[in-house]
Amino acid sequence: MLAGDFNTTVHPSESSNFSQDKTADMRDFIDLRNQISIFDHVSLGPLFTWNNKHQEAFLAKKLDRVLVNENWSSSFPNLVVEFLAPEMSDHCPGFIKL
Repeated sequence: MLAGDFNTTVHPSESSNFSQDKTADMRDFIDLRNQISIFDHVSLGPLFTWNNKHQEAFLAKKLDRVLVNENWSSSFPNLVVEFLAPEMSDHCPGFIKL
């Protein structure tokens, strides 16, 4: 299991300024995930886990995620991942319950 702020999205819909184009860092991250056979664990809570906290030019993205492989997923079938609304930080706190 890998968890944290990966500082990139994997799909344009994971950003509040949705665009059809995939960036180079998105493609690199997707390629890496495919090479090592990891994927996003299903999570509860808000889709966007980061925001810039600006009133004007607001931007929100899914930067934080929990990645697992098939072995991890089958070994911990009751794993729950939940992101809560951000408070003081610009990131949502994430909780992993085994």
